[in-house]
Amino acid sequence: MIRPVAPTDSKASLVALAASTGIFQPGEAEMLLGETLDHLYANALGDHHYAFVSVDDETINGWVYLSIMKDTDRVWNLWWIGVAPGHIS
Repeated sequence: MIRPVAPTDSKASLVALAASTGIFQPGEAEMLLGETLDHLYANALGDHHYAFVSVDDETINGWVYLSIMKDTDRVWNLWWIGVAPGHIS
């Protein structure tokens, strides 16, 4: 199931998932994704910023963060996408 990320979702789990992709070191994942989630939860990113998670049996196995690009007509920017390595087929 895909649903919006919620403040009750474990930020640590989302950051760990980002680090598990091998693209980011744990500190980078915390700085980049962790701070983005903090800003998103605080509504500090402005309108039209969204994060979603993919969940199987209450386990988050993927996430995505996207926003509408300012001053454009229906153009979106996919900022982040992460999938748990064991979930990729």
